[in-house]
Amino acid sequence: MPRGDRRYLVFRRVAALRATSGFSFILVLVLLALVGLALALIGPRWAHEEQRTRERELIRVGTSYAQAIAAYVEASPGASRSYPLSLEVLLVDDRFVGIRRHLRQIYTDPLRPGQPLELVRGSDGRIRGVFSSAHGRPFMQSTFSAPQVQPIRPAQEYQEWHFIADPRP
Repeated sequence: MPRGDRRYLVFRRVAALRATSGFSFILVLVLLALVGLALALIGPRWAHEEQRTRERELIRVGTSYAQAIAAYVEASPGASRSYPLSLEVLLVDDRFVGIRRHLRQIYTDPLRPGQPLELVRGSDGRIRGVFSSAHGRPFMQSTFSAPQVQPIRPAQEYQEWHFIADPRP
């Protein structure tokens, strides 16, 4: 094969590669656009699911606190029924010979991670319940009730959900 023919073949190969070299780049751009569109459509749904999960966790934690406070009041020795002065006494109730635990741990606010729940205090300064100080409209818009907890009514904001103990007489 003469030398000129080799150059011609090399030139044709290079020309063929140049003609198709932009195809991969355009394909990658189209794929990135599709992934971005899919994430834009799925993102709000994921955010709502996360909010619903945190809302369910708030209901669980708030109910646990209210039931622990009710158990503390019901376990009061004698005729005087007293509410706790702090949440720590729910962890270790030393009013008796043996230690009683009404709550396993101090929970944080599920809607504001790392922040404590706010306390509902009675006129005597004792704790009656807890609530979240988070803003936002709850997804749950029906009345919620649990044993030893005053019913939670539909609300415009999470701050209106007060988990207050309702001890048995």
